[in-house]
Amino acid sequence: KDERCAINPKSAWVTHIGQKELDQTFKKAMGINQSERVSAITVGSSTDSGRIHELLIHFQSADMSKLNAHSEVRALNSQDFRRLFGYDRVKSTNFELTFSDNGLDLKGRGHGHGAGMCQKGARFMALAGANFFDILKRYYPNARIKRPPVLAKGELSTHPKSVSN
Repeated sequence: KDERCAINPKSAWVTHIGQKELDQTFKKAMGINQSERVSAITVGSSTDSGRIHELLIHFQSADMSKLNAHSEVRALNSQDFRRLFGYDRVKSTNFELTFSDNGLDLKGRGHGHGAGMCQKGARFMALAGANFFDILKRYYPNARIKRPPVLAKGELSTHPKSVSN
């Protein structure tokens, strides 16, 4: 978790996906019968950091009064969910969801997959005077950083004398 990224006003986002779009998208992607509709979406599992790992998509027959009416639940990885509805709309897997008859409302924070370097945080560190080594150690604390045996175009001008642990 990067507190520098949390203060970025652009890190919070909200989106709405209407019921019709949910039904059409899941029917096409998951091969759901045309007579069924999405009846609920719930969190199946989360990561240790609280991001959504898997969603459970609940389907039921549009007319539950029929004798052969049924319901089913299918699991969907959160990254596949982002791909289906667009990375520009579902900006990360760090979100809360509310399902209703109108569709799905998402309220989230951050961009991307939640691993690696936050670009805004790294920029804030650089503006505060941190060098590349300090920034890399902040985001990759267990990485071993060392100088390559041959540099293509001269020496780096901002490296510490010793860059290995």
